[in-house]
Amino acid sequence: MSLEAHWGADGVVADPLQELGADIAACFPDVRHDVNTATRQRFVIRANDESGARAARAVALTAAIDGPNALRLRVVR
Repeated sequence: MSLEAHWGADGVVADPLQELGADIAACFPDVRHDVNTATRQRFVIRANDESGARAARAVALTAAIDGPNALRLRVVR
């Protein structure tokens, strides 16, 4: 499956990759930001399941520059 989204910086941060990283960090309450470079942002999310127990598997989100005007977001569980 492939999804495309286009956005630009909203004036707060001039770099769209940094802007996306800030949005991801703000949207998930239990996220670990383990890679932060000029070309790549990586987050690991391990939420609680329906019973409130810690989920067994984490979800990794990686955003990377994929060309002069494109970013790629990869989600792995």
